[in-house]
Amino acid sequence: MIRFAHVRHRDIAFDAGVVSCRGVALSLSAWSPSAHGHRRVWRYYYRIAVENMPVQSWNKEAVQDALGKTCHVDRLERQTTSLSNTACLFAWVWAWSPDDIPTKRGSPSSIAPWTPGAARRCRRAAPGTRG
Repeated sequence: MIRFAHVRHRDIAFDAGVVSCRGVALSLSAWSPSAHGHRRVWRYYYRIAVENMPVQSWNKEAVQDALGKTCHVDRLERQTTSLSNTACLFAWVWAWSPDDIPTKRGSPSSIAPWTPGAARRCRRAAPGTRG
């Protein structure tokens, strides 16, 4: 992306269409969000529980990496960020479809939509909590 200091400089560059720099031809066009990204409506909002994820990785970016691009992590719950319950990480995510939430049951890290059963497992496994 090139930002021009003056509008007339931008207009001159766009009129040329192509700029050569050290033998490399660069084509110029105006930037627009729709031309460089995909607009997606996130229809489903879920609370997920992630088990067996290292506590050092309990941040929004690491959870986003674990989920991939099919979901968008909105926030981590307060009990997760305060580390008051280290048995499970709880997060709220947006997804296009319920099928887009990855589940890796049986692997080192399990991701599942939150259910009362998941809450009981996490409470039972958490030190110092009653189940």
